[in-house]
Amino acid sequence: MTPGHLLRPDETDDIDLDATYLVAHHIIQNFAYAQDAKLIGERVYDDPASYSYSYTKLAPADVVTPETAREQLAPFLARATLD
Repeated sequence: MTPGHLLRPDETDDIDLDATYLVAHHIIQNFAYAQDAKLIGERVYDDPASYSYSYTKLAPADVVTPETAREQLAPFLARATLD
């Protein structure tokens, strides 16, 4: 999700600067685990050549803000333990 005003100027011909857009691209994440299933490493690869520069405008109700995520995840995080 990217706010319209953060898109590059040469990509904003039909972009609403006050809206939020979904940008699709290729990303690969590799996670390494120890024998006891504990996460010991992560590598993230982003393919900038895959950015399509065609954006999907999101309805305001579909935009997830940090505040919305915090509120929706709070019940799950409250139950989480680090045993």
